[in-house]
Amino acid sequence: MKKTTQHVTDHYLRSFIRIARAGSLHKAAAIVGISQPALSKQMNSLEETLGVSLFRRTTRGVTLTAHGEFLLNRVQSHFDDIDASIMELDSRSPKLKGQIVFGAIETCSFIDTLWDLVGTFSLENPELSVNIRTYNSAEIVRQVSTGEFDFGIVHDNSLFPGDMIKTQLVRERLSIVYSRKHFDDEAIARYPDLDKDVSLISFDVTSALGRLVQNHNRRYGIPIRIETNSVRYLLDATARGLGITILPERFPLSSLQDAGLVRLNSPALDTVRGNVIIQRRRPSLSNQAERFVSELLRRIAS
Repeated sequence: MKKTTQHVTDHYLRSFIRIARAGSLHKAAAIVGISQPALSKQMNSLEETLGVSLFRRTTRGVTLTAHGEFLLNRVQSHFDDIDASIMELDSRSPKLKGQIVFGAIETCSFIDTLWDLVGTFSLENPELSVNIRTYNSAEIVRQVSTGEFDFGIVHDNSLFPGDMIKTQLVRERLSIVYSRKHFDDEAIARYPDLDKDVSLISFDVTSALGRLVQNHNRRYGIPIRIETNSVRYLLDATARGLGITILPERFPLSSLQDAGLVRLNSPALDTVRGNVIIQRRRPSLSNQAERFVSELLRRIAS
């Protein structure tokens, strides 16, 4: 029987590729910026339309079936060619001049992607200046609102004026971060049933992440003995064994390793946070900022 491809959209195929590359619905959903059930529903619809199973689903993640391998081999090069063509056309466009000024939270989950893009823009546009400033979400929202920043990268649980445009970037769960020099893996794995001498190091409530973590912690009552508004101080205190902390699961691993820290995902940490790009509705973004934001969104989605 001939199968219809009416519902086999590019969007579904890109999602299929991301899941195949990530090996996990959960990880792919965080990259795409939608919930895992929504992504699973997309794949169920794709499999139903094609009439074949594409994935073997296990508690450890997903692997491709023979049909899935066949589809991946056929479609991923197609989308890679499209993305490469878009990048080549973009490189032929007139060079950008002027300045881009934006704010970004220090716990941005895709900081490596962001720095790669800043480097690319700087090399390709030598007369363009990119100015990145780090503040908490509330201050970034304020400076975008007043026009001091072209746009901002903030937590999605921040408070936004009504004239803001928000674009979802990623959504992710939180994870426990601790020093193996001072804490035993098995003891931390029992979270939230921790020893009485284990305390929490947290961002203070002036930050959106601090409010999120402290609201989550109300369920368990782990004592918070150190609060800070600095990522550097938070990691340093954690590395010294003064407590454990909670950070987004996609917080750059290199930053944790440099501080001698490890992270652990816990089923009890079911709180989800997201990053969004915010900008004013009027006036619209400058050509430089619009090009930068568009390329950032494309890289995060790919």
